[in-house]
Amino acid sequence: MSEASDYVESDILTYYLKCATTPGTRPTNVYVSLHSDAAGETGSNEITSTGATRQSATAAFASQTISGGAISSGADLEWTNGSGGSWTVDSIGIWDNASHSTGNLLFYTPLTGGDVTVSDGDTFKISSGNLTVTVA
Repeated sequence: MSEASDYVESDILTYYLKCATTPGTRPTNVYVSLHSDAAGETGSNEITSTGATRQSATAAFASQTISGGAISSGADLEWTNGSGGSWTVDSIGIWDNASHSTGNLLFYTPLTGGDVTVSDGDTFKISSGNLTVTVA
């Protein structure tokens, strides 16, 4: 994952090039969302049906080491579809708020390997170490 949102890019530039001590508000927690099509800069196409709530990833990243401009998750993230239908997961986003349609999108990326269909009752899982954020 290497797509930083405009929100994050602006904060980085403000901090490093404008020498501002506080570019924005640092999130206290981060959450991962699922998207049925490209999330893009706005986090559009977020799946909001039963079971698709944003999952907290704060603990998954908190104890991990940053190396070479990258950090990987240290815990599994799981969503179980309880919608009665199928989801097609195309991309994921990382947010500073747990609620759908609120907060700031921080990072986003399409799934490696293409779309994944998650049938009712099935679980979509990002295994520990398989969510890597790279700032390049």
